[in-house]
Amino acid sequence: MIGKKIYSTTFRMLSDASLILKPDPPSFTIVDVNDACLHLVNSSRENLIDKDFFEIFPIDPYENTTGWNDAFNEVLLKKSAVRSLPKKYKSQPAETEAWNIKYLEANNTPVFNEEGVVEYIVCTLEDKTEAAMYSDLMDKTLHAANIGTWQIKQPGQTLTCSQGLLDIFEADAAFQPGINEWLNFFENEKNRERIKLALKKLEENGGTFCDTLPIISAKGNKKWLLVTGKADVSEDASVHIYGIMQDVTESKSLAETDKLERSILALNEARELPVSDILSEYLKGIESLYPGLYCSIHKIQDRRLLRWSAPSLPQSYLDAINYIPIGENTGSCGTAAYFKKPVYISDIANAPEWEDYAYLALALGFKACWSYPVIDSGDNVIAVLGMYYKQVRQPGDKERTIIERAVKLLQLILENALKSEQLTKANKMMNRVQELARFGSWQWNVETNELQWSDVLYDIYGVDAKLYFPSTENFLAALLEEDRQKVINTLQHIQQSGEGAVFEERIKRPNGEIRYLKSWARLIDNSDDATTKMIGACLDITEIKVAEMDLQNLYAQQELHLIQITESEKKYSDLFHLSPQPIWVCDPDTNKIIDVNAAAIDLYGYTHSEFTSLATSAIVVEAPLSQEEGSIALPPHAGLFSKDVILHRKKNGEVIYVVVLCKRIELSGKISQVMIIQDITEKLNYVQAIELQNRKLQEIAWMQSHLVRAPLARIMALADLIQNAPAGDIETNDLLGAINQSAIELDNVLRPIIDKAVQIKFI
Repeated sequence: MIGKKIYSTTFRMLSDASLILKPDPPSFTIVDVNDACLHLVNSSRENLIDKDFFEIFPIDPYENTTGWNDAFNEVLLKKSAVRSLPKKYKSQPAETEAWNIKYLEANNTPVFNEEGVVEYIVCTLEDKTEAAMYSDLMDKTLHAANIGTWQIKQPGQTLTCSQGLLDIFEADAAFQPGINEWLNFFENEKNRERIKLALKKLEENGGTFCDTLPIISAKGNKKWLLVTGKADVSEDASVHIYGIMQDVTESKSLAETDKLERSILALNEARELPVSDILSEYLKGIESLYPGLYCSIHKIQDRRLLRWSAPSLPQSYLDAINYIPIGENTGSCGTAAYFKKPVYISDIANAPEWEDYAYLALALGFKACWSYPVIDSGDNVIAVLGMYYKQVRQPGDKERTIIERAVKLLQLILENALKSEQLTKANKMMNRVQELARFGSWQWNVETNELQWSDVLYDIYGVDAKLYFPSTENFLAALLEEDRQKVINTLQHIQQSGEGAVFEERIKRPNGEIRYLKSWARLIDNSDDATTKMIGACLDITEIKVAEMDLQNLYAQQELHLIQITESEKKYSDLFHLSPQPIWVCDPDTNKIIDVNAAAIDLYGYTHSEFTSLATSAIVVEAPLSQEEGSIALPPHAGLFSKDVILHRKKNGEVIYVVVLCKRIELSGKISQVMIIQDITEKLNYVQAIELQNRKLQEIAWMQSHLVRAPLARIMALADLIQNAPAGDIETNDLLGAINQSAIELDNVLRPIIDKAVQIKFI
């Protein structure tokens, strides 16, 4: 027994309007109704329960008497679910409402007791009012969509075709074909047999079928139709076969075009073939889809046509037009490139654009040529697509659509190829600059502990990139023990504070050589993922450090020399005049120069007498630069000398950077000031140039590692979607538009990268 299940809350809350009936013909008494049914018939549960079904849903005397009653009886006879056709129903009006007309379709399902006897019938009602009211609108919609309907009724094999189907057949409106005439529209006997077999299976087994077949219309035009059919058993037990036919001629061509475009995008994505080969495959595919069409693509270089791909055009013709300048009347392609707009020449022999070149095309039988420029996101013509015919003809809407699609795909392929070429050149330039500057870059994924190095960094560390695995452990092991903890603390501070840092470190190569590095590190924005990443760069400053140590040794030697001078004026005189280092002596009160050595005369260009007539203020052109402001760090220096980086002017006006070491000593019983000059102009300029390059390279490395990735990933994802999505599920034009927008964004990212790379000058 079903018992409480019938009256459960679940039944009454069902979204479909449902009634439970007793199997007591002819009344079929209502046992229960759910809330959806009460809303549908605009009544209460008390007004429906225990009422005869046909008291609530009376049979319209003007309709066929068969319907719901027969369906209920059929449920009892077959003991299976039976669906009845829609019937008109007038719901009870409220006091302020008019009669509400509805068309209801019933699905009747038996419920059995434990003995297998039908105890109840569940009648589920479906509102088909809108479908019935707008059937005429549906017919018009089907006609607009190139869809026609047909039906075959048994017995008698009576065929009925809609006006939409007759239009597809291009037959007269009064023409109503029989079964055989209908079948004869299909192109050949093989296709007619396919339809006959499908109809036979429907008649015997029911079900549905779907096929795409060619027909020859009444006017002799070939079309492709999508044919679908279904078989139902009517109330009189006859088989009713019906279906639709849709003209898919254009969509089939577009589907083949979609397939071709996906294959070309896959080739382009694989990057295994040169661009010229990919273009050739694409043009050959277009030519195979549209017989009689001959295609070419010319690259625009130096405002001239440069042969790129033309798989079906004679080589002699391509040689004759190769590298001709673009202009107002330089054939279809040259003119289209010049004006940046399509040029459709239907008759080459009589077109002014072809006046100087018509003989070349006409000799090969070409009579029409349509050309379309391929323009990149910067409004530059990068190529031109040419389409030749051996008939005088203008393009129709279909051809224009195909040309525009082809141009969009070519724009995507060619612009990306050019951007990739520019990016490759920029990478090569940056790698070259890094090699020359001994500047390496790295990226560290803090979450996964993955570390990536540039090629130059392997060279700085003196390891083979094929054998050495960069890791944080190997990196720390390469550091000198005295520097290791300092570097660890610096990296931890960057992670915790988010602030970048500049620091120095020393590493030991596998061969035991010590190298000095100046390093930059910072966190990067991780808006695209949840991981923490750090990027950095290392500059090998070993040579600079060695120079600093040499300079420090020189300071020590000079200090020793000056100590010896204080002990002996004779020794001072010898050291003073023979020293290779520029030195002068001045009065500490007036700063007037008292004496200079030969090295100072050689450096500054003044004679000895000119020097002794000057004060030091006449040579100094600018206030001293502190060590913090100067680009070269001076070693700590206590005791004997004071020093600073100062700007001096030579006699010829040239300004130089010098390090001045000053010491007051007693000479001939008088306190004098000895000044030793170290010319560091060349070294300082060298260091400043390197640091400027480093900053630019750091910016390039950051932009390349982060900004380029997002648009490039989207392009790859969209191309993959175009390649793998089922035909018809996605609008390819929309995806190509999205890829085009991503290509524009990629171009906007690449331009500043290239500009910065170009600005770097080799030292």
